[in-house]
Amino acid sequence: MQFNQVPQRDHQRALSAVLGEPGRGGLVFVLLATGAGLLLDFVVIRLHPLFSVGLVLISVPLSHYWPSAGR
Repeated sequence: MQFNQVPQRDHQRALSAVLGEPGRGGLVFVLLATGAGLLLDFVVIRLHPLFSVGLVLISVPLSHYWPSAGR
């Protein structure tokens, strides 16, 4: 069984995709927390920014910790 040689360019693309993934995941996490906070603010306390500010403040450190937790 022979293995095909993969060009160096493809290795670099794969590496950049894997390294960029935690950054996108963290951004999605923060955006989801913002949306959930805005929804909770609207439903529970009629547009006062309690939940949205709180969830964003909590989600930023969690999004930094989340990619390194899998190692």
